[in-house]
Amino acid sequence: MVQSICWRDSAVWGLLVLASGASCRPGPTELGRCAGELPVQVDQSAGLRFTWEPADCRVNSLAVVEGQATRWYIVSGERYRNQIASDVEYGQVPAGAVGLEHPGDALWKGNRYTLLLGRIDEAGSEVTAARIDFVKQ
Repeated sequence: MVQSICWRDSAVWGLLVLASGASCRPGPTELGRCAGELPVQVDQSAGLRFTWEPADCRVNSLAVVEGQATRWYIVSGERYRNQIASDVEYGQVPAGAVGLEHPGDALWKGNRYTLLLGRIDEAGSEVTAARIDFVKQ
């Protein structure tokens, strides 16, 4: 995942954040429970669903890639926030997220894909929270 910093795209935003006391970092309670690698499941019994534990640990981004090609990529609607909840259906942008590229390209039976989850950590950077390979059934 690409490392991101808390500062938005301008110094003005940074001054507003400092003046308001706002933070781009998750709260300490969330970090303790959600730190490290999140266990992920790929359910293909009815469509294609992605879930992780703990279920209330939200992520900042979700990507499905095939080799170097991105097949689907969504991020939190508010930059640098963990807003995407567990239980995401492939191709359906959940509440709190926006689709950046690839509206959910067709996945082909028998092909190998990788699911990547990114979380904003205590430093305000996006880190890989989960990575799992799966074969489309």
